[in-house]
Order: sequence, then C-alpha cells, then structure tokens
Amino acid sequence: MSSRNRLFMRSVLFGILPKATGSLTVLVGLPALGRALSLPDYAWFLAAMSVTSFMTMPFSAVGTLEIRRLATASTRGELTAAVAGVSLGLFVAAAALGLAAAAVAGAAFGLFDRSLAALVILLAMLQGISSWSDAYHVATRTDYVVSLSQLVINLVLVGLFLSPLASSLSFVIVAYFALPVLNYGWLLFRILRRDPVVPTFSWAETQAALVHGAPLLLSGGIDYLKVFGSAALVGAISGEVEYAAYATIVLLVARFTNPMSLITRPLMPALLDAVARSDAAWLINARSAVLLTVGISVVLTAVVGFFLPMVFVLLFPGVLQSVSEIEGYAIAAMLWGFVASALFGPVVVTFRRQGILAVWSAIWVVAGLVAGGIGELASIHGAMLFAMALASIGAGATVSFIAQALLKAHSA
Repeated sequence: MSSRNRLFMRSVLFGILPKATGSLTVLVGLPALGRALSLPDYAWFLAAMSVTSFMTMPFSAVGTLEIRRLATASTRGELTAAVAGVSLGLFVAAAALGLAAAAVAGAAFGLFDRSLAALVILLAMLQGISSWSDAYHVATRTDYVVSLSQLVINLVLVGLFLSPLASSLSFVIVAYFALPVLNYGWLLFRILRRDPVVPTFSWAETQAALVHGAPLLLSGGIDYLKVFGSAALVGAISGEVEYAAYATIVLLVARFTNPMSLITRPLMPALLDAVARSDAAWLINARSAVLLTVGISVVLTAVVGFFLPMVFVLLFPGVLQSVSEIEGYAIAAMLWGFVASALFGPVVVTFRRQGILAVWSAIWVVAGLVAGGIGELASIHGAMLFAMALASIGAGATVSFIAQALLKAHSA
C-alpha cells in the first residue's frame, strides 16, 4: 500500500504547478484573447475549440482503454510486450471517427467558413494520435514527466497570448493547437526510442476494443453535448452575442474542472492495483474519501457561488456585461456537477461499469438540453444556464452514488 500511495502522491504533487499554469490560460489567456481578437474571430476560436474537443473524443476513449491494458503489466518485460502489441486497428478506428466528428461538428459550428479549418483539424488529429504517450505515462505511473513538460508548454502559451502577436487569429490557432502536438510528439519519441512499437492489426481485437470503448465514447459525447452542444444551441436560438457569453461561462466551468485530473489520472492504476491485490482496507479508505469529498464540495459550492458573478464580469468585461447573484449560484452548481462527474467517473470506468455511467449521464444531459432549448425559444434569460446546472447536479450525484456503491461492493 505504501508504494501505491507514494506513487499516487508523486503524481498529484508534480501535477499541481502544471494545473495552476493551465488555469492561467483560462484566467489570463482567454480574457486577453477576448480583448485582442475581434468578436467574430474570438467566436470562431471558441468554435475551433469546440470542434477539436469533439473530434479528439475517440482518442480519449482509446487512452482510457490503453491505461487499463498497460497498467496490468507487472514487470518490465510485460510492459515492453504490451507496448509492442498496440492495436493499429484501434487507432485507425479512432482516426476515422475523429474525422467524421470533425466533418459534422465543423459544419455545425461554421468552422469551414475559414481556410484555417484544415490546419486546425490536422493539428487536432496529430494531437489525438500522439496523446497515446500520455496514456503510457499514466499507466506506468510516470506521468510526472508529462506534468513537467506541460508546465513549460502552459507558460509559453500564456506568454504568447499576452504578446502583441495574439491579435492575429492565425497566430493564436498555431500557438494553441501546435504546442500540445510538439509536447506529446516529443514524449512519444522518447517512448518509441526505448520500446519500439510494431503495430499489429487484428479485426477481432479491434472489434472487442470498440465494444469496450463504445460506452466511453458515448460518455465523451455526452460531456461534449453538456459543454459545446448546449453552447451551440444557445447560439442557434439566441445569436452570436449570447453564444459568446454562455460559451465563455461553460468553457470556464469545464476548465475549472480540469484540476480534478490531479486525482483522477493516478486513480485508475491505483484502483486496479488495489483490486488485483485484494486490498480491502485501501478500497474502504477510497470510499470514505468519496463521501467526504461530496460533503465538502457541496459547502464550497455555496461559498464559490457568492463570488463568481464579480469574478466573471471582471475577467470578461467585454463578453459578459453582467452576471446576477442567482446566475452565480447556477454556475457554481454546474461546476459542482462537472467536478463530481470528473472525479468519480474514473472509479466507475475502472470497474467496467461505464455503460451504466453513459446511460445515466445521457438521461440528465438530454433533459437539460431540451429544457434549456425550450427556455431559450421562450426568450427566458439564462434558461440554458439554469437547465444545464440542474442537469449537471443530477449527473454528478448519480455518478457519486454509483462510485461509492462499487467501492463498497469490492471492499466487502
């Protein structure tokens, strides 16, 4: 247990600074871009972020499957064999799904209105493929390497967004999408130099992986709809100005959820190790941590909701003219739901119950989209925000309950 906890804490500690600097890209970088770019350029950049998030979802599902596969290797020889046996078919399927997603989302968000769309899609595809290096480091519990390189990338990115060059949309696109490719590409090169990969293609293995990955892909799609789908619906019904305001809010909420990966990244390998060793005591402690986290986060949500309106208006005076107190609490509630889903979702996935997670998430999010869409059509101010806040709370509470139930069952 001591080794498992030590590796877990190392991952968390090394990830703090990269997450802090990553938050700077939102708290400092996005407001700077909102001021430097014209409103149409800023809206197109948000659309590019939306499209690339959608098209890289298949690679996220592949990453989760690869973490589960690679983390089971207990010796150096087993790891080398696991790396060498990576499925080519899985990546071909992910690339095909990614391109299809880019075509659909790109058309929906108006990405193809500008020639930069081709560059955005190319860089996003390269990032998705090279992000296998991140899954490798998480599975082998060496993700501190990724954290250190990400720290450098984040600092460079913030500096570029604050520079006079950020008034050019082309420069912003290259900086935002190319730097992660360089980072993951360098990490991938280091891995392949040590453990050469000879990709194999097996239709049977590819089919099996797709079956296991389908619920993960569905969950990713639901998360995408929760963030970008709701924003697109607001834009289609209420116009560009309302879209920019709502998209900024929901992207900030999603970004604020990102620090949870400090815990979720090392959580799956640790859980797999605890289950393999039948470490009931560790699993009981994990369940207690789930319950404690839920309780503390509910209290923090009430506190955060009080300050959010002034913070959001201060950061984005040109995009968000005003945020009322009740809207602040709605944003805080949405944040709680996002955090709960992000924090406890990996527990459910570890125990291969991702299908249940996907179904319940879909029910909550679709209900929120329908209610929010009806409210926007009726010209109810903030309808989508309040609807998605309630949907996020429902989804977060559901995944929290499922996670603690699974931990209880496996620690008995």
